[in-house]
Amino acid sequence: MLKRTIDIAIDFLNHSPSTAGLLGLGEQVLATQITEPHDPPLIGMEQDRDERIESYVKDFRPLVLGALELTAGGGTLSLQAQEIPGAEVMDFRLLVLRRIGA
Repeated sequence: MLKRTIDIAIDFLNHSPSTAGLLGLGEQVLATQITEPHDPPLIGMEQDRDERIESYVKDFRPLVLGALELTAGGGTLSLQAQEIPGAEVMDFRLLVLRRIGA
């Protein structure tokens, strides 16, 4: 059976002071705790001559969650909050899977 180990990272905005989350694949689970809020201002409007139709952007913060082992076949990858300390948990933009080793 083919197995690969991958590093997993996300980019996020966090409005609450503390958020706990889990990323799971089958029986494997990576737990994380985000302890400091990260909610920078919108950027891009200072360079516009007219108001944009599309949305402005924010600087998302990267976070490395850890490593999981993948085996051949399908599976469901899930990201979920364990706590919701305020009205919302976080804005999630990107999930990066990077193979470790050969």
